[in-house]
Amino acid sequence: MRLNSKNLAVIITRYVGTLTCAGLFAFIALISFPSALQSHSAVVLVAWISSNFLQLVLLPVILLGQSVQSDASDKRM
Repeated sequence: MRLNSKNLAVIITRYVGTLTCAGLFAFIALISFPSALQSHSAVVLVAWISSNFLQLVLLPVILLGQSVQSDASDKRM
């Protein structure tokens, strides 16, 4: 199979859009959580929540949700 950009995008989306990936990303985000707490800065904590945790964890969850909605839509047709 020739790997072009469309095939690569489908492969990446298929693996990133899983709860396993969401858990892995949550674990990666939580690695930096203690240092965000130790900074005693609300700005650093808000930045950690918005940039690290939400973006890393919500990406696979949103992709998974889109996949579930697409499958449900296909079944209705």
